[in-house]
Amino acid sequence: WGRIYSEWFPTSEYEQVEGPSFEMYYGTAGYVTGEIWIPVKKK
Repeated sequence: WGRIYSEWFPTSEYEQVEGPSFEMYYGTAGYVTGEIWIPVKKK
């Protein structure tokens, strides 16, 4: 979350909009991956 707000948003062409943000994790015991979902729109 910290890197998204401090590094990605300032340099991207997107900005956050109101809506739900969440983390999702999936996989098996030996391999887990995750995603962060944030609602955005083009600036």
